[in-house]
Amino acid sequence: MKIFNVKDLSSEGVSVESLLELTPVETGNASFGMGAFGPDVRHPQTGLAHHDQHEISYIIEGRMILHMEDGDVNIEPGMVLWLEKGEPHATTALENGKVFYVLYG
Repeated sequence: MKIFNVKDLSSEGVSVESLLELTPVETGNASFGMGAFGPDVRHPQTGLAHHDQHEISYIIEGRMILHMEDGDVNIEPGMVLWLEKGEPHATTALENGKVFYVLYG
């Protein structure tokens, strides 16, 4: 897992920062979408989920808790998450939230 906070980028002039270099994936596909969560909603409801693809998620609004096998992490708007395929995780929304995600590989 990697977490990037895009609020740390400077807004003076032009600021471009490479956050993560990914090697091309020869097989598989890519998909993207949006998720919206109400307060106290946990996804999945029990346990931890995993994907057969890598996941990149941008937290648009709302604070959440990211549950991982090795502990919990607080996430908030402006953060970008990168989860390797097969990495178990879940989220609990602390308030209304929106997430943009990309699954690839």
